[in-house]
Amino acid sequence: MSLKDTIVYDSGCAVTIFNDRKWFKTLEPLAVAIITLSASGDMVQTTMSGVVSFTTILSTGGQTTMEVARALFQPKSPCNLLATMALRNEGVFWNQHNNTLYYENDTLAEMDVCMGVSVIKATPTVTNDNTATTAALVAVPYRTMHRRLMHASEDIVRKACQRAGISLTAKNDTFCEPCIMGKMTDEVGKQAPVEVNVLLDFIRIDTVLHKDASHLGYKYSLHIIDVWSNYQWVKFIRTKDGILLAFQEWVEMMENYTGRRIKIVGLDGGTEFGQASIPFHDDKFKAWARTKTIIVFTITPETLWMNGKIERAARSILDKSRSTMLAYNIPIYLWAFVVETTVQIANALPTRGNPDDQSPYERFVIAVNMPMEVHKPYLHYFRAYFCNAYYFIKPYRRVDSEKFAARVEKGRLVGYVDLYGKIYWIWNPETGAIVRASAVCFNEGLDYIPDDDVYKEAEFEAVFADSTTEEAERYEERWISVTIPDGDE
Repeated sequence: MSLKDTIVYDSGCAVTIFNDRKWFKTLEPLAVAIITLSASGDMVQTTMSGVVSFTTILSTGGQTTMEVARALFQPKSPCNLLATMALRNEGVFWNQHNNTLYYENDTLAEMDVCMGVSVIKATPTVTNDNTATTAALVAVPYRTMHRRLMHASEDIVRKACQRAGISLTAKNDTFCEPCIMGKMTDEVGKQAPVEVNVLLDFIRIDTVLHKDASHLGYKYSLHIIDVWSNYQWVKFIRTKDGILLAFQEWVEMMENYTGRRIKIVGLDGGTEFGQASIPFHDDKFKAWARTKTIIVFTITPETLWMNGKIERAARSILDKSRSTMLAYNIPIYLWAFVVETTVQIANALPTRGNPDDQSPYERFVIAVNMPMEVHKPYLHYFRAYFCNAYYFIKPYRRVDSEKFAARVEKGRLVGYVDLYGKIYWIWNPETGAIVRASAVCFNEGLDYIPDDDVYKEAEFEAVFADSTTEEAERYEERWISVTIPDGDE
């Protein structure tokens, strides 16, 4: 047995520590990270704990299964440590004469002495199929995850949760009326995929005109998709003549960020990108593309299937956004937040169009050589959209005379500013403000759920003490006043 698999009975250890998931029967994130002091004097942060289960081998040939709760998961620990006090609290004691652990009159484990410490003879508990038990990080009802992932399809939700270590309950309860109402269509056209081998070699673009303006007066959304990775972007524009400029700025940003050059752009024959409505005439888009040595691929009139990838992607985003807005009766002027969040989550989900159902996010970050630790999309911070969100009001925004006033205000989650859950967009229905907040407590409770899910208390709290963000928010205006146009209710 290697040193890392050794279980040491340690009287000097305050908490039980195990270093490999194979020992854990259950494993859950801690509400607050715990800092422990290692034997070498290093400070080690632990973010997960659970129940460890192992089988001890007795000299009589028998075996005993021991389970220890509240064990910390520390992958960097050189060995596994059983805390003496934790066992005593459960009625397990050490017999110093024969170096065994016993409970009442039963022997639970026999120990050897190695380098002056007692070591338990044990192996990880195995299941009936002789495979190590798998730790379930979080157990969440299927429909809750379905809402968190912006009404993604059933197989995509299952694959995403499997990869993220999230265990689904109520797996057969998959019916979603808002999805039926928002996604119903007649027939989906198909086309042969375009073969590309490099990120950003070939992108497709399209625009959507929205009848109702968003909170900042946006009327158009520009949808962009990379054919190789299926990664999507969405930009919002107020007027039609700003669409071409928005796309040009995106191209400059992506080429600077990735170090790669966009080679082919596919689009329809619409005039929103400055294209000429008459064939064989030069136009703004083609002139700009020549300066960038970009090939322009324009489909023929009335054949939208030729631009199928972006058409389907945009329709899927709008379908999911529509389902979400119908589910929670979201005000129409918040549609830009719903669309942007749907795109963010779609990029993080497994995609049939990629090898091994890789998510677009994985394909993108690997292609641009991002660090290994960010290769997997982080789904654990997603909350059910439009759930109750209690955000902290910083002291300089409070009324000084109101010493006993609440320290938070209640709003609704409408978006994520970043990809790792440090900053959220919160809409306050009382004031009409949209707030950029970093200290938020969420309640995915019953009052906004349109089905029969069981009520749950607040299960997630995110509090981030980022002095840089706090300083920036102190001197920059982060509140957006929303004015509802006359006639809208």
